[in-house]
Amino acid sequence: MNSRPPIPSKIETEIYTECGHRCAVCGKTYPLELAHIEPWSKIKKHTVENIICMCVDCHSRSHKKNDKLGKKKTLQFY
Repeated sequence: MNSRPPIPSKIETEIYTECGHRCAVCGKTYPLELAHIEPWSKIKKHTVENIICMCVDCHSRSHKKNDKLGKKKTLQFY
């Protein structure tokens, strides 16, 4: 059962505004998703500092074994 609460709208708005409604990795404008930099399963909270806006393609890539989100809200592909 998934007990993770939704990201509060105030945080969503701040993240989308911060990134200009574009993927922080490639710049695409849609479809966008919000993703945790440190996994939700590890920290169990939603914070502006730990959430990044990405397109669905970059978000999917971020979950692959050799790709990871860096602490500076950038995606590093190796």
